Amino acid sequence: MDHSFIRQLQRTNIHLYVVTEILEASEEAVYKESTKADGGFKAKFYATLCTQSNREDKQSIVIPKGCTLAFRTIPLHIRDGAWDLDYFPAESVRKMAYVADGPSTGKLQEVMTEVQYSCRIFPELSPDLLLIILNTVKAVMRDKNLLQELRQKMEEVPEQDDGYQLETESPDLKDLCSTLQHSPRDHLLQLAEGITYVLDALH
Repeated sequence: MDHSFIRQLQRTNIHLYVVTEILEASEEAVYKESTKADGGFKAKFYATLCTQSNREDKQSIVIPKGCTLAFRTIPLHIRDGAWDLDYFPAESVRKMAYVADGPSTGKLQEVMTEVQYSCRIFPELSPDLLLIILNTVKAVMRDKNLLQELRQKMEEVPEQDDGYQLETESPDLKDLCSTLQHSPRDHLLQLAEGITYVLDALH
């Protein structure tokens, strides 16, 4: 019990859990979504954001076989020089059949408020601009270098003057950068904030 890892845990009061069950995908699954004329798209980053679009666009997500979807845990306690498992946790914990990766229920409202504030500009955007943002987000999800480049450009926007040039050699970022370049300053700052928030969620 004198291991440095255990001593650090005791100082930081971090909770440990033993994973006793996992829920896996028994076979490969493909989730497909399409945005069509007069339809809409949804982007989920700890909360769901909806908007309307008048163009058609398709995307898909592949969930590989064996992917862990959820898991069940038992709390592990280390105290008084010994460790033990909490086989019979409190009633509120027992009601949670599986734990998914994400914020706790108690913090959900706080997270939703944060998302609504950081992305407050999105409901005001035109369908064309929303589609450009969506396509750009899809592109950076496939390429970490693109994500890093766009994140850096968005973080630099508040520090630059009105004459700041949003330039890129990446074809997947050109439409967005070109559109943002011609946006009013106050509009641009809110767009950069919202896009940065989404990119942080993906990072």
